[in-house]
Parts: sequence; structure tokens; C-alpha cells
Amino acid sequence: MAIRDRKPLPQPPARKLVAALIACGVCVGASPSRPALAQIGGQVETGDTGGSPRNAIPWLREALESGGGSTAATPSAPREGAERTRDVFGGVFGGSKSEKKPANEARKQAPPSKAATREAARNLAARTRGAAAAPSAIESRQMKAVDGSAAGLLSADQAALPVDAWRGVSASDAVAAIKSLKPGPFRTANVLAIRTLSAGLAPPKDAAGDAFLKARIEALTRFGAAEQAALLAAIAGGDHVRLGADAALVSGREQEVCAGLTARPDPSLARIYCQAIGGDELGAALSIEASRALGRGDETTLALLEAVADPSAAESLGEREKKASPTPLRLAAQRRLNLPLPADFARDAPLTILPAALSETAAPRLRLEAMERLEASGAQDAAALAAAFDEHKSAESGGVWGRVEAYRKAKSAKGAAFAAAVEAALKRAADAGRRGPMARLLAPEIAKRALPVS
Repeated sequence: MAIRDRKPLPQPPARKLVAALIACGVCVGASPSRPALAQIGGQVETGDTGGSPRNAIPWLREALESGGGSTAATPSAPREGAERTRDVFGGVFGGSKSEKKPANEARKQAPPSKAATREAARNLAARTRGAAAAPSAIESRQMKAVDGSAAGLLSADQAALPVDAWRGVSASDAVAAIKSLKPGPFRTANVLAIRTLSAGLAPPKDAAGDAFLKARIEALTRFGAAEQAALLAAIAGGDHVRLGADAALVSGREQEVCAGLTARPDPSLARIYCQAIGGDELGAALSIEASRALGRGDETTLALLEAVADPSAAESLGEREKKASPTPLRLAAQRRLNLPLPADFARDAPLTILPAALSETAAPRLRLEAMERLEASGAQDAAALAAAFDEHKSAESGGVWGRVEAYRKAKSAKGAAFAAAVEAALKRAADAGRRGPMARLLAPEIAKRALPVS
């Protein structure tokens, strides 16, 4: 098929470079005819000896130095039929069959010198420097420490609070205000405080370091919200996880902080506990002995950590270790060893460590008593307490079991007996100082019966 005629198009420098490369390949391979070389760029010259092709590198240099003033010529006016096809494809890529020379003659051409190669490379770089923009330099910046001040478990919208609630308050005043927070007798105020402390609000503008985040975590633990405090520290990430170590040990969320404590050197005994539960028995044993040698930690706590790292050592624990005064680390170790909590723990323990009684290994009575106190402080939801009252049963009638029985009787009472049952349940709870939780437990049932849905 004959190739369609088309008008020659001006060739930009890049296209002339392609033509030069084609000619370079022609010169190295087979000797093209002088007309064929002239067709490519009009700039290929032969040497003085018998029309043999010049060296490719000088030719390429001259082609590049010629600039954009002349354009590479396209093949001459096309001829019809196979002759035109041969002229285009044969002439450009090696000439006619009769004009080809033996390959060994082409090999005799001396290779370009190193100086010529470097010169051609410099010229090529100079020509292309303006055509393509040089890549921008790689920029590096020092990473700043993670700022966990704005970390939160709730967004501002979820907490129904303005995101700039701390606007206009200095960091020192904000920290002082948070440190003064403590649970009060009004549960609604407690819930609002916990919600504010848990929300991811914009911190004061001059907040620096961990002071603001640390104050929030410590305040949450004072309200008994140890789980929220541990999660807040974990969300803040980085070194901030250490701020929630005690809360995580109390609430049983060790995994939230152990990854951060074992990833880097940490002198705390909590890191030894993380080594022990993570399977690094040798590392835990070495750390315990180092702590003994340095006088870091009391013997009771170290003995409990040894038992966690080596279960066979648990058999040698004495009553001192089993009934030691509770601390976050001791409670975590005792929970790991399935040691029982003191009988009066739920009644007397401070709110900071009371969530330890919510463990599944704790006795049901202790769990229910702890949930009542935590519900009153705003750290526990009333619906969760109601579900626990519905779930647990006991033949005992005193203490929390009496309140569980009174609650169930009120819920199952019919007609006029309902009011009397509610009154009896509230009186029994008030005698134990738990009137508030009982009232909130019965409120949905009272509302349902007072305002029946039609």
C-alpha cells in the first residue's frame, strides 16, 4: 500500500535529536548513501576519504549546536509506489540494497574518544537545561513532638460543647481549674465534668508540654473514669501513653499502654509488668533484679511481679503479698494471678482504683457495689447498672443483694402495688446511701407506667 502524501512538518529540536540518534545508529551499523543522510537532517557530512561516514559523536555535537534556527528536513517529495517506500524506509534505515557495505568494514570505524564523549554530554546537558525544569531540591524538616493536648474520646459536636470552650483561658488557669475538679453529690455536674474532660476541644493557645493533657487524665481517674483516662492517653499516643499507665492497670486495659512502655527504655515498674505479661520472662527477671539492686520498688510489689513473670513463683506468695494494700500495679498483678480483692474493697477503695472491682475475676457482690458508686460519680451509665442488677442473682439478702431484690420486685409489681414497691426500694437504697442510683434505675419504669404509650 502506498504511503499517503503529507506536507513536511517543521521539526522541533527534540525531533532533530531523534533524527540525529537515527543517523548515529546508521553510521555505526551500515553505511547509508549520501542522499539518505541528507534526507534526515541536511547536516550529516562525510569524511574526505571515499565518502565513508564521519564519526557519530562530532556529527551529533554539530547537530545539537546548530540550535533551533534550522529544522531537520523531511524526506524529499515522495514518489509513487514501491520506489517511494524504499526511499523512505530503505534510505533512512540503511540505504538501498546495492549501497550497503560489509559489516566488518563498518567495524573498522574508530570508536569516539573519551574527550569527545564528555564534550557531547556537556553540550546535550546545556541544550536540555532550559527545556526541562530541574527537579526541586528535597526539603527536610525536623519532626515536632506529638501534641496530645487536643486529643479526645468525643468530638465537640458529640459532647455538645463548643470546640473553643477554652478560648480566653490561659493554660495555667485551665490546669488549675481541672486539678480542682472532684466528684460531688450532683451526678449531672459529674457527668458534665467527665464529658468536658473527655472531649477533643481546642486547648488553650499557650498550652505547652503535657501539663494540660496530664491534668485531664488525672481528673478523669479521680471521677472513677479509669477506662476513659487510659483510652485518652492511648489516643494521644507517643510518650503520652505513660500518663495513663496507672489508669490502664486499674481498668484492665494494659495493652493500651504496654506497647508504648516496652518500645523504649522506661524505669517504671509498670514496664516490668508489661514484659511479664508479654512473654519476656527473662527481661522481666533481669529488670526485677536490677530494681532490687537499685532500691527501686518495694519487696511486696516486686514479689508480685516475679509471680506474674514466673507462675511457679506464685506458690511461694505469702499473705503479705496477697493482702497488700492496693495500688494500680499491685491490683493488676493480683488480677493476673486471680487473687481475690479485699472484702471491703468496693466500699472503702478510692474512686481512682475502684474500677479494678469491675474485673470479671472480681466477686459479683464487689462488682455490683463498685458499679453503684461509679454510677453515682458519673463514670458508669445507669443502663449498665440496671443490666447488672437484672443479670445477677443470689440467695443472700443483705447489702447490695437486698437492693437487687427490691429493684426486681418494683419492676415486676402490678397495679397499685407498684407504687409501694418503688417506695420500699428507694427506702432500702437510702439506708445504704444509694438512693440516687436506685431512683435512676427505676425512673424508666416509672415513666413508662405514668405515661403509657398508646
